[in-house]
Amino acid sequence: MSSVSSTVEVKISAVIFPEGDKFIAQGLEYDICAFGKTVTDAQNRFLRAVVSNAVLCVEHGKKSLEDIPPAPKKYWDMFKKSDVQLEKLDVERMPLRTPHMPSPIIRPTMRLVERAAT
Repeated sequence: MSSVSSTVEVKISAVIFPEGDKFIAQGLEYDICAFGKTVTDAQNRFLRAVVSNAVLCVEHGKKSLEDIPPAPKKYWDMFKKSDVQLEKLDVERMPLRTPHMPSPIIRPTMRLVERAAT
């Protein structure tokens, strides 16, 4: 494992929607998703998944998230149709620790939709 000193910044959009008794947070620019029992839980888990993926990429000598493709078009369409912008999380206060590099700076934009696209 290499030690990395530069800070990584990730700008990512996500759509959050209910699926059964859970909420799914689906990234757009990068096909990363997470789920939680509440919207906030899904947001937090999603951000941790983004950080984890970014750190793994950098530790393996790759540009942050470069190998992760964008999400399928239906999620982009869901995001565009939503007019419910979720309040920005205070990402800097979240306990996102990385062992060999500074924690990536995550700049999320998240929107909520009432249901998944069919």
